[in-house]
Amino acid sequence: MNRSLRQKNKLLPEQETVRISLRMVILVLLMLTLTGTFYAYASVQALNTAYETSAALNIQQEMTETNRRLKLELSNLRSPYTLERRASAMGLIKPKPRQVRRIQ
Repeated sequence: MNRSLRQKNKLLPEQETVRISLRMVILVLLMLTLTGTFYAYASVQALNTAYETSAALNIQQEMTETNRRLKLELSNLRSPYTLERRASAMGLIKPKPRQVRRIQ
């Protein structure tokens, strides 16, 4: 009687392969899920980096244009014609030669 009970509890070779196959299928599905999740994460990160790069390039272009305009304004403000015109508008006059002192 003991012998027959033991034989009923033993797994048949066919059942062992089915259990191993089920484990393999679950493992493969888990790996595919993890791979898909990683791919989606990497794609989102690449997209975010592309947006940040584009925004940085736009800021760089704006700053370059602002720098160009400021240099142009500075050269206009430093020109002798502009300085003389603004000085006369403020009521300044040219100094007389005896009022000028040269330091050497």
